[in-house]
Amino acid sequence: MKTIYKILLTAILMAAAPLIGTAQNDSPLYINVISDDIDAQIDTTNNGISKKDPSAQTSQHTTDDIDEQLRNLRGLYLAGKYEEALQLSQTIRENYRPSLDQDNARQKYTVASYKEMEYNEKADSAVKLFYSRNPFYNVKDNPLDPVPFKENISNYYSTPTFSVWLSLGKATVSPVIDTVHVITDTNPEYEGNDTESIQFGLEYHPWKFLSVSIAPTYTKYSYERTTNRNQRTQFHYEESSKILAVPVRIEGYWYSGEGRWVPSMYIGASVKYILKSTYNAYTQIVGNPQYRVENKTHDLHDKTRLNNDVVLGVKLNFNNRRMTYFLDLGMAVDLKPFNNPDAAYSNAYLAYDMMYIPDIFHMVELRAMGGIKVNLRYKTVAKYGYGH
Repeated sequence: MKTIYKILLTAILMAAAPLIGTAQNDSPLYINVISDDIDAQIDTTNNGISKKDPSAQTSQHTTDDIDEQLRNLRGLYLAGKYEEALQLSQTIRENYRPSLDQDNARQKYTVASYKEMEYNEKADSAVKLFYSRNPFYNVKDNPLDPVPFKENISNYYSTPTFSVWLSLGKATVSPVIDTVHVITDTNPEYEGNDTESIQFGLEYHPWKFLSVSIAPTYTKYSYERTTNRNQRTQFHYEESSKILAVPVRIEGYWYSGEGRWVPSMYIGASVKYILKSTYNAYTQIVGNPQYRVENKTHDLHDKTRLNNDVVLGVKLNFNNRRMTYFLDLGMAVDLKPFNNPDAAYSNAYLAYDMMYIPDIFHMVELRAMGGIKVNLRYKTVAKYGYGH
């Protein structure tokens, strides 16, 4: 009997085999097996094993398909079907590849639907995500946006987190005399010459209205000292120094209107280092050609080579999206004398040949610079600590 059953079962399976094959061809469970683009889905890096392309589904959706889905999303929102709108928004996000503008439209109706359903925390999170991708969004420029979205996003603002800048300009120095060692030089006259200054800055914004920056600055100080020795002779001393300063500044901004033109004020402290210093010293006889010696280099121990400054200034900033153009008027005042008082008599050439002992003075630097700043990263901030 068992042998008969086995023979009958074998016969039934052989007769049903063509039907099973036909059923397999019609079954959606095996659609990949008969897919027209099955060859395109062969992964040659996986030993020729068929593997579904994860982008195959999304690549089939055109821009018109996405626009149609966005119209459906808007229709569901306007019809008050907020839960269905959120479900469709999730479907678009997971199964489509919208452009930035299309995804912005999706997010707007997502936020509006959350607000209508009073899911305030979720709406806030969605707004932060939207603003992080669109830091220059302006409600006034988008009058057709959903009202709940506009109300919610109005409670946020974007501010740059990190910025870098480069500025160029002119600097002039004015010595403020403490001590004149040569008693015959009763009234020396100092004149500062305009020289170039270049500055590179790194800036961090903990808040929109306040920033902290460090700004390495290279400047060439140049000044001339003139005094009458008698009725026929005049003594000249010219000095030029190359300076590297590293100021740390705190800057406050005053925003009004749309924030395009923003004045600011800064204050801080600077470490200043003298890289090199040269001088000319000569006596001019009235009526005779001027005689000048060649530049001599200071032995920098007669300078206060490492000094500290107090810096302050005002700026006018023009913001244009990620770029800021600015005009900077600043001042720096030495805390220590520019010349080293302990080494005042160390230069034998000046003391014996020129009969000049360098004055002790503090240097005051005035600077006018213009520059460009690039805001690298933005963050979204709630005006009242929360968006709703």
